[in-house]
Amino acid sequence: MRKAVAVPYVIALILGVAVIALIGIWFVMAGGKFSKSSAELECKKAIAIACVKSIGVPGDVTPDTTDQTKCNDVGVPVPRTTADCKTQGYIS
Repeated sequence: MRKAVAVPYVIALILGVAVIALIGIWFVMAGGKFSKSSAELECKKAIAIACVKSIGVPGDVTPDTTDQTKCNDVGVPVPRTTADCKTQGYIS
């Protein structure tokens, strides 16, 4: 006669692994969203890219509107002209 496996233990093991997997996925998906510094760095990177693209192009610097929203959330001023990019240190 074969030994029977306790069904409640198998169910508990499956649920435990599922809960641990969901918590792990949540941490991976939310990584970096809890710190202001990472949002600030992301904002400054987007501004630097827009400033570099604006070199030699007449007109204002136009970062994406989503970048402007992110920057306003973390308190980083968005440059409007190439001269602003220079004074804020994004380009030399």
